[in-house]
Amino acid sequence: MSLHLKWMVGQQGNHRAPAPKDAGRVIQRGVSGHRDTIRRMSRKAEKVLEEALTLSPPERADLAASLLDSLDEQEDEGVEQAWAREIERRIQEVESGAVKMIPWSEARRRLRARLDAARRP
Repeated sequence: MSLHLKWMVGQQGNHRAPAPKDAGRVIQRGVSGHRDTIRRMSRKAEKVLEEALTLSPPERADLAASLLDSLDEQEDEGVEQAWAREIERRIQEVESGAVKMIPWSEARRRLRARLDAARRP
């Protein structure tokens, strides 16, 4: 599993997949988290997604990383190495107690507050 997705999935691996009935829908979200567009996948993509949603969270993370990697036409090794070092540095900060983690709900609240403040005249 790539480091960045391992970091996102975390140790618990308790993230739930969307319900299979939603497999055919792709919901793109804007910065504020609100739905922007809903578009349909091809039947072939729906079938692949439906099967992928039966995988465990670490397996889905590996699959997602592979799919994202396949979109990169030209890989910049320097960038990949820099991100790997940055991710490792952040993991070390968390594990050493140098930084305090907050729940996603709190991070999202703070981000929304910053975005709202930036939009005000």
